Amino acid sequence: MLPTETGNREESAVPPGGGVLETANRAERDRGLRPLRRVSLAARARSEVMARILVVDDAEAERDLVGYLIRARDHEPEFASNGEEAVHAVLVSIPDLVLMDLQMPGVDGYGALATIRKEAPDDVPILALTAFAAVGEREKALTAGFDGFFSKPIAVETFMDQLEAFLDR
Repeated sequence: MLPTETGNREESAVPPGGGVLETANRAERDRGLRPLRRVSLAARARSEVMARILVVDDAEAERDLVGYLIRARDHEPEFASNGEEAVHAVLVSIPDLVLMDLQMPGVDGYGALATIRKEAPDDVPILALTAFAAVGEREKALTAGFDGFFSKPIAVETFMDQLEAFLDR
């Protein structure tokens, strides 16, 4: 369970026998509404439903900025503040894209990536985000299995265009 932007928590469950992952906001469930099914990105495009993007960063200011940019493009940001929370979030409710800081306390971005790639579907794009832009860091991240690489500070003017390119794959 992760905090949402409004402070509510989302709870998720896998139906008996597997199948489609369902999620419901606690307030919705309390009102007697049924959980929502996870919608494929293709179905979202047809119905103009936004993509769910998990932002993983231990710096609250970075999460706030990226969340703001994501919402400005009508996508739905979700947040995790470390690698352990990211792994849990992806395994509970698979997002359309993950943007992950590399250097976090506890489980870092590389450790979280390895666990996610081992235990979750391979089709989830996971992008590295780091302030540590040393020579070779981009290549190291891509070799480790990240699908893309962003360095901080992000270029606000072009960031979302670059990010959305990974949603179309």
